Formats: sequence, C-alpha cells, structure tokens
Amino acid sequence: MRQYELIDSVISYKPDADQKLLEKAYIYGTKMHGRQLRASGDPYFSHPIEVAGILAELKLDTTTVVCALLHDTIEDTPATIKDIEKNFGNEVAKLVDGVTKLTLLEGNIESSKQAENFRKLLLASASDIRILLIKLADRLHNMRTLHYIKDQSKRKRISLETLDIYAPLAGRIGMHEIKEELEDLSFSHIEPKIRDIITCKPIRFALSKDSSLYFLGSIYSSEPNPPLLIASLTTSKSSFAPFDHLIVAFSRGRLTLTESMPSKLLTMDSTDATQDAQVSPVTR
Repeated sequence: MRQYELIDSVISYKPDADQKLLEKAYIYGTKMHGRQLRASGDPYFSHPIEVAGILAELKLDTTTVVCALLHDTIEDTPATIKDIEKNFGNEVAKLVDGVTKLTLLEGNIESSKQAENFRKLLLASASDIRILLIKLADRLHNMRTLHYIKDQSKRKRISLETLDIYAPLAGRIGMHEIKEELEDLSFSHIEPKIRDIITCKPIRFALSKDSSLYFLGSIYSSEPNPPLLIASLTTSKSSFAPFDHLIVAFSRGRLTLTESMPSKLLTMDSTDATQDAQVSPVTR
C-alpha cells in the first residue's frame, strides 16, 4: 500500500483526518526502519503500512492508524518513546508504548491454561482497546505473510500461538471476521492437508465421454503439481453413490489414476488404470 492510498482510505470515511500527521508518521517510519527487510525480502516498513491499512478498513480513528505506522519503531529501531511523544504527541506515544509492552509479554505457551492466562493478561494490560486492535491487525498481517518463513517448526509455533491466543481474543472483543481469518490461516500451517479437504468443493468427472464409470472428487491439496484429488467411484451419474475410493492426479484436463481400481470395475470401460484417461465434467 502506498502513502497516498492509505491517506485516501482514511479520508474516505473521515474527511477531516489529519493528513499531515499521517504523512509525517509514514515518512518517520520509513526513515526509522531504513533498510530492514522482512522474511519475504520486502522492506520492513511494508508491514506497518499493511497493519495501518487493515485498521483503516475497520474505519478506526487517525491516531490509531498513525500508531500502526509507528508500532514497531520502539522495538526494532533506535527510536524511543520520548522521540515518539515529541514528534506525534502524548496519545500516540501511549498507544505505541502499549503495543510494544504487549509484544514483550509474548512467550512460549505450552498449555491451554497458559494461553487463557495470557489472554487475560493481554486484556488487563491494554488500557486502551485500540492497543488490542493494533496488536490483532499486526498478528493478522504476520499470519498472511507467514508462508515466507522457511522454518516449518517456527511457522507451526506461531500458528499455534495465534490459534490459542489471538483468534479467541479477537472473538472476545467482537472482531469475528478477524477471528475466523486467523483461525483459517493458522490451520493452513498446522494441518494443511486436512484444511484443504475441509474447504474443498466437490468436483464430478467422467473417466471418458463414453464411459459409464464416474467419480465424485474433491481437491485434496493445492501444493503438489499436479494437484491431488480424493475421489469416490460410482456408476450412477445422478446419485453418485460411492462404492470405492481412489487417489487421482488432475492436470490439463487429464486424469491419472495413482492408486489401482479393483479389476472388476475396469471391465466397465476399456480405459487402462495405469494410463492417462480423458475427463469431462459431469452435471447432475
């Protein structure tokens, strides 16, 4: 998100927003974070910008958006709270300080009881609800970009922390859309294959245009190339009553059976189970 895009977003719901303050925070954050980079290789300041953008989508006040642009300056740059207060005022400084303190409270959570205690601590420590909103937006953007972290164990640890602490916290303060997205993003790193199965839509194909053998399939994983599908065989074009299962690979309109079907089923068609079979959509 560019500077003018963020400012335009805020002005769209708050015409009297302090544009100069937003511009000043944007320039200050850019200068403080300098050449720092994210795991994605993007400039680090792209993260505070996106956090500010999330809060602008929620139509929060200018002070909160400014704080989002500055929320990592105390932790990750030479800036101090006194610097923030001198340049942006006492209110912004208090919010930035509150977010920084919440970040410092984060640690390894090993049980649901610890997670519940930490959620209570977060709620008690946040003197202003805007501090929690900034923290949730911060976690949301970090989860959206978590796939750039190469260490799988680190991704899983962060996802479990998000699922145990931040998603429930979002639900408690009524941010249900953020709660659901945090849960979905966390689950995609903790159990990616199961998540793909749950969220997939059924797809129906015929093994060939003249075949009486059909299957009801679902996308199993978007990671492999070609993607894998789970399927249930059926001879009924209308009812799709399954009587067996197989795993197939689908690529460029062709179906490859990767697990052999029972030989008695193959007598229904001359298609060889070890070769590519033409597929065509089947409608109800």
